[in-house]
Amino acid sequence: MSFTGVVGPLPRGYELLWERMHEMSPGDPGGSRFTALLTRGLGGQVDADALEKALADVTRRHEMLRMRFKTTGLDPLVEIVEDVEAELHVEDLRHHPPSERQALVAHVLYLESVRAFDLVAVPVWRACLLRLSEDYSILCVSFPDFLFDAWSDRILVQDLMACYSARLGLSRPPTPVSYGYRDLLNLHERQYGGRGPRIQEQVSRLHPLPRPLSIDPRDTAASDLLIDPAAIDFSVSSEVSARLDDCATRLRTTQYVVLMAAYYLVVASVSGSSKVVVSTVTLGRHSKAERALVGQFGQDVFVPVNIDWKGSLEAFVQQVHRALADARLARTGYRNLVELLGEAHRPRPWSDLHLFDSYFQSVVPESSESFPGPLRVDHELEVIPAPLPGVDEYPRLGDVPSEAMPVWWRQAQPWMLVDSRRQGGTLNFNRTFYDESQVKGRITSFLEVLRAIADDSGQPVWKAVG
Repeated sequence: MSFTGVVGPLPRGYELLWERMHEMSPGDPGGSRFTALLTRGLGGQVDADALEKALADVTRRHEMLRMRFKTTGLDPLVEIVEDVEAELHVEDLRHHPPSERQALVAHVLYLESVRAFDLVAVPVWRACLLRLSEDYSILCVSFPDFLFDAWSDRILVQDLMACYSARLGLSRPPTPVSYGYRDLLNLHERQYGGRGPRIQEQVSRLHPLPRPLSIDPRDTAASDLLIDPAAIDFSVSSEVSARLDDCATRLRTTQYVVLMAAYYLVVASVSGSSKVVVSTVTLGRHSKAERALVGQFGQDVFVPVNIDWKGSLEAFVQQVHRALADARLARTGYRNLVELLGEAHRPRPWSDLHLFDSYFQSVVPESSESFPGPLRVDHELEVIPAPLPGVDEYPRLGDVPSEAMPVWWRQAQPWMLVDSRRQGGTLNFNRTFYDESQVKGRITSFLEVLRAIADDSGQPVWKAVG
């Protein structure tokens, strides 16, 4: 293993998740199991050797794929490694009956999602290929969530398919990437380094901070599974969706904001508070450098709203629109935010899980463009990582230090993910901590509020919530 000599601090956009990883796994951020999965279906006959070489080509193209941590403390040093062995683990599921393969895929993805990372080794990610048939496979890349964002997923897949095509002799290799870690540092500093009046005004709106928990998790024991992800689907009828879109147009906002406003009211009814802080993520890459870099540009923002129960639903939607716009304009680095909140005196780590009542996010629309090469890339896989029943190979609650348990409770809370068409989505939660009936109740309330907005957006808020 050789090094480029590039050593420096963690980019500003990674600060928030780094603190959270330390809080979930004190002293060992790689053990937090705060893992993201990139999964893509590959249609066609995959040459695994060529795909592994293409993966190595992509790793050489992007410095952040050759990143390791020289130190893993709260203020770590990042090191870029020159030569990295990018391995592709291949698992052949073709000998299993078709009726079993979906569960086996979910099982493998689950194992990837709960494996800890050795952050001082390279690469700080893993890749596997699941063969399901002669002409269909699934690619899975697992990584700490701070390393990638949705745009990085797209860059990685696009470059991998281009390099794979070149390895097969079907095209020329893609042109080198001229941006790297230092560019990412500079971009983050420009985007998240500010602490001006607008940011300080936004910080004042966050006070007082939310209570530690808005829902008490059910009793858990050390024998319970640590990570048991679940997602309950919901859908909005086309008629209601059309009327919500009309409402958004009339109020000069977006349907995302209308859905977000409805979710505020559901969270308020659960927490019993008239002030709700929802965290959401803003994704944006504006320059040529940003659009070429693998890295984290998704910035969480915290959007506080005080609910006027006697006011109209229309006025509330407009209020959420203004609050979201203010929060997006007041983005700053996470450590800046902590200091401005007056919380820097608290012992670190200090994660964002203390700043909001719930999380609301949207699926990022995939590009409609086809990727070069002989393989068809499927973006949407309807597979939720899940353990096989009766298999006893999973982390237990007893592995988590007692002082970290409240953070795991917060991380496990139900959170909303709406689809790119704004006609449905999922409410995600951890079955280890939360009962499914609680989550279904949230979905029912959410859909009722949406129907109320569609039927009569001029009615008072209290009437819609009931």
